[in-house]
Amino acid sequence: MVKSTYSFVFLEEKDKSQKDSEQLSKVWKVLSVEDDLDYQNALVSSLEALILPNNIQLKILTANSAFEASNVLSAHKDIGLILLDVVMEDDDTGLRLVSTIREELGNALVRIVLVTGQPGFAPEKEVMSALDIDEYWNKADLKLNKLHSIVSSNMRTWNYISELADARQGLKVVLDAARTINSRYDLATLPAPY
Repeated sequence: MVKSTYSFVFLEEKDKSQKDSEQLSKVWKVLSVEDDLDYQNALVSSLEALILPNNIQLKILTANSAFEASNVLSAHKDIGLILLDVVMEDDDTGLRLVSTIREELGNALVRIVLVTGQPGFAPEKEVMSALDIDEYWNKADLKLNKLHSIVSSNMRTWNYISELADARQGLKVVLDAARTINSRYDLATLPAPY
């Protein structure tokens, strides 16, 4: 008689291993939109030094103009944070890009942090009340620790908001299916019991 050996994978173990592999492969995307290449290189170097919890990797994308940024955003729908320079091709290029992102691209989830070296062109109070942005920083105030906390907190917030949006979409699918089933078996169309 041949003995066969089976290995059983318990559901709990499978779920744990699947969660571990998902965490290992989790990537948060940050887009830096900056026309000053020296500043952008320094920013990217600082971001590369950021250590995130749970083996999360940070992927840094760059653009040097509003046009490039629009192309990157169209290609990467899962960008969680944009560090956006206000003054680029024009004095208000960054501000106009915020409107493009929110209105034309319809991206309400991405976190937008305006960064400027010339705060006089776009005063913080007016910009914060007029646009859907999450933070506003002067480049001179962005030291390494502050940059890391801005990125970490905004990416965590984006992650939570994205998970809620996914859950809402899943709930909508379930409700739509329930309505379809309910309409097929409407109580008025069922035969009366004897």
